[in-house]
Amino acid sequence: MSRLLFRIYKLPLVGDLLCYIGSVFLRLIIPPVAWLSGGQGLRFGTSVIWIPRNKEQAILDGIECLRSHDSEMFSRLTKKQRLIIAYASNMKTASNGGRIYCLQERYIELGPEGIAAFIVASLLFSEASPSENQCRLNDRELAAVKAVPSKVLEWMCQHSFHPGLINSYRKVVTKWEESERFK
Repeated sequence: MSRLLFRIYKLPLVGDLLCYIGSVFLRLIIPPVAWLSGGQGLRFGTSVIWIPRNKEQAILDGIECLRSHDSEMFSRLTKKQRLIIAYASNMKTASNGGRIYCLQERYIELGPEGIAAFIVASLLFSEASPSENQCRLNDRELAAVKAVPSKVLEWMCQHSFHPGLINSYRKVVTKWEESERFK
């Protein structure tokens, strides 16, 4: 994000308003764009995942993995929290906050456990900082956001995920915690 844009988003009323408008725009545009590009929305209670049709089984397998490993997290996805997840192919930046998350292809390539871990991370990010404006986090929210990848790693270990996936995710946690965002 450019420094100018970041400064605008940090403004009390203007930044919040721009983020809210952007969020509403995305919520309105994602369904028709997904549909026109041959995609579909898979609804899981209160949450929806917009994906290409050829990714449906992978997503369903990931949701089943989540349900079988942790019924509480599954309940959060379907009853307690409302997430919008949109497939974003090879998007380089992670979305972490608010209610709209981008599912990159790399999570699908990791299989059901990768998708389940992505959903858990999205739920935890949403809980840590539900605000649409992720540029104006208070100290408590910033600390909570910083802790999310560590919590996901802990969750993966508790639920006996594949050791290769866990070791790979450890690198993500280290990189995240050393990010400029938290300094």
